[in-house]
Amino acid sequence: MSASVDHLYNLDKRFRASDILQPMSLWVPSDRVTLHRIEAPTAPPRKWPSLIPWMLEERILGSVDDMHFVFGARVENGCIDVYAVDRQDMQEWQRVSENAGVAALKMVPDYLVLPWEAGRISVGWYAGRCLVRHSASEGFAAQPELAWAMIERLMEAEKVPPRLSISVPDADSIPSNLRLQAEINQSQPDWEMAEMPASVDLMSGEFKAQQQRSPTRLWPINSALAALVTVLFTAYLYLATAALSAQLAELEDHLRTTFGRVFIGEKAAVEDLRSVASQQLVRLAAQRASLDSMPLRAVMALGELMTNCDCDLRSLTTDGEQIELEVENAGKMSSRKIVIRGYTLDMQRLGGDADAWRLILTAEAAA
Repeated sequence: MSASVDHLYNLDKRFRASDILQPMSLWVPSDRVTLHRIEAPTAPPRKWPSLIPWMLEERILGSVDDMHFVFGARVENGCIDVYAVDRQDMQEWQRVSENAGVAALKMVPDYLVLPWEAGRISVGWYAGRCLVRHSASEGFAAQPELAWAMIERLMEAEKVPPRLSISVPDADSIPSNLRLQAEINQSQPDWEMAEMPASVDLMSGEFKAQQQRSPTRLWPINSALAALVTVLFTAYLYLATAALSAQLAELEDHLRTTFGRVFIGEKAAVEDLRSVASQQLVRLAAQRASLDSMPLRAVMALGELMTNCDCDLRSLTTDGEQIELEVENAGKMSSRKIVIRGYTLDMQRLGGDADAWRLILTAEAAA
């Protein structure tokens, strides 16, 4: 997996999600880095790390022992670029990146983010500083007042003044003499997408990025945790299945009991309850329809009257439109007015027996 890229100053916007450091290449502030172009020593390259710092002793402000030197690419005329940065700055940058959850793999001066072509000076802006690049490897970062003065000196040193490209948020901050001859825009450095040069990396020697160790020691722990998760998940599935089975059995018992209470005397398997219940409902609906027919409704009404009058039914005939009954011991029935809804009642005394009556119920015509 390739490492992402960003500026050191942007790390405070990052949220550290875990203890695992994310590999990242970083642009670092160029005003803390100096570039020295010197003639390559005649000594073998293996001796340069101990020889070159002392060659630069007069150019370095401070002790050589406190500085970290990085060799860049060889250039024309047998010269070599040497980058110098304070060791405390390197340590601080590594500390800042680790606190942000980042494992720095590479550090490059941020002026190298600017595009470059022969005969052009590129100027950018970031964090209140002017970034200036005037060759494939040379450049600097400084406060605007100092940067404009240095740019003027660079242009005056050339026989053919180089073209000038300036990208700053406020064009009025550019001196008028530079503004007249410059191409001006407001574009910002794209730290994440700009290509880092392969010729320079401040993280060399004692500050070389450490390869992140493969987490082999975590393999047994991860395996044990995976096995534990599998066991727990299997146990959970078993318990959940057992609970569902118990709930299903309880539900089946409830359905059987309820079915037996609604349809007395009927039994059916659980999977057949729906079809059997439907059949029973159809049967009950047919019974209800027959009970609502006019003859049966009249007979049911007469049955209640006869129970209250202590009389005896001798005979009953019906043809659907008319019901004829002969009743004995109907003295109480004959003594009161009888009304049966939907029928006209005609009571006739039978000869020879004072307590025998004929009841004729004739269906009334529907309205």
